[in-house]
Amino acid sequence: MSLIPEIPTAPFVPLYPALGSLNFNQEAYAYGTAMPGVTTRLREIAAACRECALAAREDAMSAEASRMLSAQQADQAMSYRNQASASAVAAEASRVATQSFAATVAGNAVLVTDRLLGGRAMAPTTNSQGGPISVGAMYFNTGSNPALKDKWFIWSGSEWKLGPGDYSGAFVPLAGATMAGPLKVRPNATGEEAPQAQEVVQKIGPFNQGGELMGSATFGQWSSYAAVNKASMGADWPFRNNIADIPIHWNALTFGISTRGTQIASQAFAIPGIAGDLAIRTKHDTGWSLWSRIFTDTTVIEREKVATVPAGTTTYSVDPSEGSVHYVVINGSVTFQLPAQGRQLGDQVTLRVYSQGGVRSIGLSLNVQLPVGQPFPTYAANQIVTLVLFYGRQNTWDCFYAGVHAG
Repeated sequence: MSLIPEIPTAPFVPLYPALGSLNFNQEAYAYGTAMPGVTTRLREIAAACRECALAAREDAMSAEASRMLSAQQADQAMSYRNQASASAVAAEASRVATQSFAATVAGNAVLVTDRLLGGRAMAPTTNSQGGPISVGAMYFNTGSNPALKDKWFIWSGSEWKLGPGDYSGAFVPLAGATMAGPLKVRPNATGEEAPQAQEVVQKIGPFNQGGELMGSATFGQWSSYAAVNKASMGADWPFRNNIADIPIHWNALTFGISTRGTQIASQAFAIPGIAGDLAIRTKHDTGWSLWSRIFTDTTVIEREKVATVPAGTTTYSVDPSEGSVHYVVINGSVTFQLPAQGRQLGDQVTLRVYSQGGVRSIGLSLNVQLPVGQPFPTYAANQIVTLVLFYGRQNTWDCFYAGVHAG
């Protein structure tokens, strides 16, 4: 900021010489020689005035800036005042809310102490404030009576009743714990619910060695069946009558429902002829079907039905569903009846006829076609005639002669 200088004093200006003065020359000389000093002083006065004007302008600008700053600070002060006023209103609201919360907490505390009476050696007769006990209030018995100790009790309004469960240990935490007793759950569990034991397939099923029936197996579970010989096998084990008197071991799976079931059994003993056998049967209502062998690359063994037709009986029904091979002993003339239709195209059955005690006549039903240009095989008493019957077209069984063998 510029300083305000002192204004120089005015210069002395000699009198201007008057015309006709006796000392005109001297006075004019004095006047003329004084003018340079007057001029210099006038310049000094002008410079000082200029400095004063500049200082005045700077002071005016500074004053304007101060005014503007003052106005800004006044606005800011007004904003602070407004904020303070709003904060005061909010503080008052918070004070009121805090008082309300405090009253609620105090009320809840009274309610809690009214309902939860804590541990008591004796059943309480009043609440914690000395007033009447409210319905639903609880206390935990800490007395010495073993029938009451460590149990929760709930006030019914007229008497203390044992709470939900005997909490002789502790509540099970969310992180898990080992329970001392069983846990009961509802049947038919879904989603994340715990299932009942019978609804779970055991990883290791029962091992039966006492001739148990496979038909008694639990549905949805693996079971093992072992026997040291044929006599100790279960009556309904697969192919019981066709297996030699040797040790046996079946692993079976039973599934479905009690009236429509399926059972699959696998032979586990490494015995030539039956090792790796797979058998299957089904249940309709109360009865199980016969076992059927599931063919594999080592178990292509057909089921043979053995029958004897007594003398005087003249017909025999060949049912492929009873066995893919029928071994029939005849004691007189017999006509073999094939089903009107096979189970499906491609059905077939092998008929082996033993002519016992003489040459017995063999006849076939009308829906059987014999080979063209080939006579029926000639056989003698006690020989076996083998015929293969194939259902390859609708309502017709084609017959193939397979030879005659000694009986």
